[in-house]
Amino acid sequence: MDTEPAIPFQRRLEALIQTSPLAVIEWDSQHRITTWAGTAQEMFGWPASEVLGKRADEWRFVPEDDWDVVRQAETTMESGQACVNRNRNYRKDGAVIHCEWYNSVLTDPNGAFQSGLSLVLDVTERKKMEAEVRHREEFAHLLLDTSPAFIVAIGHKGQVLTMNQALLDTLEYTMAEAVGKDYLTTFVAEEDRAGLIAVFQRLVESRQHQTAINWIVSKSGKRFLVEWHAGPAIGGGDKIELFIGVGIDITERTRIEEALRASEERYRKIVDHAPIGIFRSTVEGRFLTMNAKGAAMFGFASPEEMTSSITDIANTIFTRPEQRCAIVERAIAAGDFVSAEVEYRRTDGTTFQANLYMRAVRDESDRLSCVEGFVEDVTNRRLAEEALRRSHEELEQRVSQRTAELSAANERLQELDRLKSQFLASMSHELRTPMNSIIGFTSLLRQGLTGPVNAEQKHQLEIVQSSARHLLTLINDLLDVSRIESGRADIELAPFRFEEVLQEAVHTVQPLADRKNIPIVVDCEPSQIPMVGDRKRNFQILLNLINNAVKFTGEGSVTIRARVVGHDLSVSVRDTGIGIKAEHLGMLFEAFRQVDGSAKKVYEGTGLGLYLCRKLLGLMGGSIQAQSSYGAGSTFSYSLPLELPANHRSEGLL
Repeated sequence: MDTEPAIPFQRRLEALIQTSPLAVIEWDSQHRITTWAGTAQEMFGWPASEVLGKRADEWRFVPEDDWDVVRQAETTMESGQACVNRNRNYRKDGAVIHCEWYNSVLTDPNGAFQSGLSLVLDVTERKKMEAEVRHREEFAHLLLDTSPAFIVAIGHKGQVLTMNQALLDTLEYTMAEAVGKDYLTTFVAEEDRAGLIAVFQRLVESRQHQTAINWIVSKSGKRFLVEWHAGPAIGGGDKIELFIGVGIDITERTRIEEALRASEERYRKIVDHAPIGIFRSTVEGRFLTMNAKGAAMFGFASPEEMTSSITDIANTIFTRPEQRCAIVERAIAAGDFVSAEVEYRRTDGTTFQANLYMRAVRDESDRLSCVEGFVEDVTNRRLAEEALRRSHEELEQRVSQRTAELSAANERLQELDRLKSQFLASMSHELRTPMNSIIGFTSLLRQGLTGPVNAEQKHQLEIVQSSARHLLTLINDLLDVSRIESGRADIELAPFRFEEVLQEAVHTVQPLADRKNIPIVVDCEPSQIPMVGDRKRNFQILLNLINNAVKFTGEGSVTIRARVVGHDLSVSVRDTGIGIKAEHLGMLFEAFRQVDGSAKKVYEGTGLGLYLCRKLLGLMGGSIQAQSSYGAGSTFSYSLPLELPANHRSEGLL
């Protein structure tokens, strides 16, 4: 009696299993398949005959990466607990499907695992749908976060629901800071809030998209002008759940547009007030535009009058119509401005000369649309150029005449200078002979060779002899100057030793230095300096410089330093005397020029010494310069080649 009802129940259970939309798989305690029913064959492709009695790892049923999940489920079932596991499985044809396994456990009376029953659901399509949904959501989020446009969702109470990253970055907020804030009072400039409230009212009333432009303000106070496109999101019950706004930052665009408008206005003012005519016309010959200056140039009261009156430019305002045809053709061919000088006719019949600049204008399709250019009235310029040309011709005649006069005067001056130099040379020669006689006979008288002389007479004879020698030095200097200026100065070439010349010069000046108690220090290195050149001129230069140093030094010393530098001799003569003012340094080497130029001179001299030094050094390929600190002394330095070339004699005379 008790077993009879069980039979129909088991049959019903078997029928339920066979007709189940799930795969029904039963396992024994060794995890061998004992039942393969439901949609198992349809789901996996294997018939029951091929899998009954097998474990799952005895054929290609579970992908390698999913075995950890399956092992964990088997362990759970062996412990007597039901579980759910999700893993992939192979079909017989090799395809991979996603499955959910709902596992229950049968135990023996002692609670030990006896068998397991798994109901398997193929969730492959669901997985695909979930992946598609995730992909769409990720794409939507990516689109929102990477879009350069601003996107905001606002609740029906005006609170921020969300913003994309571009808007958050601009406003300098994080999502957590922005969400829940009142959009109008937090982010919209105060002057634009009333207008935006009206936009929201229209959205509610019309439920249609609206546009608006308003300023938004960042956390730090920066302002951005945004063009918004907003619309309502309608939810259940035909209610507006939120508002979506998509905006574009037009701050820079607006600035550029305003700058462009300002530029166009400036351009218009420039054109209207330009001092030349500016026009556009059709290729055929009708004016499209003309500025005020151009209209006045042709005698019209206004640009409008000119553009409406002239329908044939070539025959109306050109005295030679073919000129317009020629310049239009050139402009079209050149693709840039071309120019020509033309003659125009005014409304009163008078004509004027003008420079015409023209270029062809093409549209975006490179089709010829018109020509444009400039007209410059050059009538007054041509008159001025003609007057200037005549003035130039007259000036050239005057310059030519004056040049001839100056040339004649210059030749006369050169002749006078030559005569002067000849006179000085002749007079110097004539004066030297008696001066030498005076010096010689005075020396005989002082020595008593012509008879006894007392002390007073001897003193007077010394004065005569000193004055005669000074006068002879002056005569010799004048003779040197005349020779140099007349190109007859002789430069001798012969070997000599510079240290000997230096010793001789120092010896000559030593008596004057001794009388003034001024030591002369000589620093010559090397001690022997062989040279090839004019010994006499080298002595003359050194003597002049050392004599000047002693003469202008009241106390202190005079130092002479000589060095060999490469192929040149470098000499400096330094004193501790009165020095020279900076403004007087430039005139030191001029002839007959003395720094003490007063009528009552403190120091003797003719002003020829330094001039002769510079000239003689120049003839020998050398140079001289001076440095001085007023009140602290002066240094005169010169350099010249150690050996003059064999042809230097002729070069020095040129």
